[in-house]
Amino acid sequence: PEEFTDWRSLLSEARYWGLSVVERIIRDAMNASSTAVSTITIGYHGTLAAGRGGFEVNFRRVDRIMICGKARACREVFGRFLNETRDWNMDSQRYTSRFYLTHQFVEQAFDALAAKRYKLVSSNCSGPSLSHAKNVVEDEPSFAHYRQHVFTRYM
Repeated sequence: PEEFTDWRSLLSEARYWGLSVVERIIRDAMNASSTAVSTITIGYHGTLAAGRGGFEVNFRRVDRIMICGKARACREVFGRFLNETRDWNMDSQRYTSRFYLTHQFVEQAFDALAAKRYKLVSSNCSGPSLSHAKNVVEDEPSFAHYRQHVFTRYM
């Protein structure tokens, strides 16, 4: 079970009964639990704004910053800026992808993660397609993009 903590007693029982294979499995589990990893993923939809003639493309706004990870870790990092209304009764040991931040500043989210010793380990992006048959692009969805950043902390 995820919440099991009495590994030493279980190990002594395995030794007592001479279960060497079980003893090895328990030792491996004890080593794995001592190097706990916490991962938080930040995802957001953004919009780009094209300048005159389409030569210059600037970042315009973030709609919502979504947070994925263990509820306890997300609460620890983001505190009062974490909106939990979509998963208000979430157990602190469970994973969720339904939290989001009450602000729209990606840099502030990165600073909060860095303050709690999280390191960026991966990121990806789906960018807008800027190659259109028309000369002028008028619809905003064609400039929408999605980014995701994965942060990890080894305890």
